[in-house]
Amino acid sequence: PCFETNTGSLSVHFEGGWPGYQYTWANGGNGLEWNNIGETHTSITVVDSLGCEVTKNIDVEQLLCCKAALPNAFSPNGDNRNDVLRVMPISAVESVKFLIFDRWGKEVFSTRQLSESWDGTYHGVPCDMGVYFYYLEYGCSFQKQKVILQGDVTLIR
Repeated sequence: PCFETNTGSLSVHFEGGWPGYQYTWANGGNGLEWNNIGETHTSITVVDSLGCEVTKNIDVEQLLCCKAALPNAFSPNGDNRNDVLRVMPISAVESVKFLIFDRWGKEVFSTRQLSESWDGTYHGVPCDMGVYFYYLEYGCSFQKQKVILQGDVTLIR
């Protein structure tokens, strides 16, 4: 996953030469795969059965990640701690569609602004404690596909 280290892998395929190949990575590995890697610069050397040798340099880059998070509970009780429910962008989130529904499917909050948050009210009236459901759709400029998250959040008073 994005933003985590050493979650990538490399797999190589070579053609030509004489069978009976030996593979050696710059890190000392000796197979066609190298797992649990992060951003790095490495190389692999292949030697065939007649001693012909080829070395290939490989750069592994960390891709940009479009990611946002949402708490699973909040407590709009006026203590200035977790009083609102808001989308927390982890990367460069640019567009958002955030909806909250009560247990009967009635929409109690919606926004398309990342800066807006739900204060646990519906038309100014405090909502009951309990489980609410959310639909979150967001996007980043460097990724064509939107990300969709759905789940529940607990309102605690």
